[in-house]
Formats: sequence, C-alpha cells, structure tokens
Amino acid sequence: GTISDLVGSRHPKEPHFYLFLLGTSEQGHGHGGRLLAPVLERCDQQGLPAYLESSNSRNVSFYERAGFRTQWEDRPAPDGPLFRGMWRDPR
Repeated sequence: GTISDLVGSRHPKEPHFYLFLLGTSEQGHGHGGRLLAPVLERCDQQGLPAYLESSNSRNVSFYERAGFRTQWEDRPAPDGPLFRGMWRDPR
C-alpha cells in the first residue's frame, strides 16, 4: 500500500472541507493557529465539518485543541509513519 491508497481508502464520503496541507516553518509561535482559525470559522458558519490527515504525532494535540478528533490510525508500510485521519464537526 502506498500513502495515497491508505488515505484515499479512508477519506470520508460525506461533504466536508478537506485541509490538504497546513504547515509553517516554525512551530510554537501561533502561526498554524492563525492560518487555521479563518478556515474553521468559515466551516462553522457554513455548518461544514473539516477533515485532515496528519503523519506528525506532534501535531495531534494542536488539532485536538482546534476540535479535531482522530478517526483512524494506520501505517502505509510497517516501517512507515503513522497516519491519522482527523475529523472536526462544525460548532
């Protein structure tokens, strides 16, 4: 299995906003939160859930603070990174 096979097979079917890529060059300075806030605000206004995949365990608590919950965890290969699919219901 490739990464695209793994995440593609787990991708939610219901309508949602897909956060394909979010990153900053520095962590711990609030940059990610400032990038994420207007997107989640719009999702909330439109009543739209949000979904993302994360392969960095350090980011899980950041996304959890934003309201995301892990839906699944899996590795594309035994020695590969642990991917998590994370879902956030609108508020």
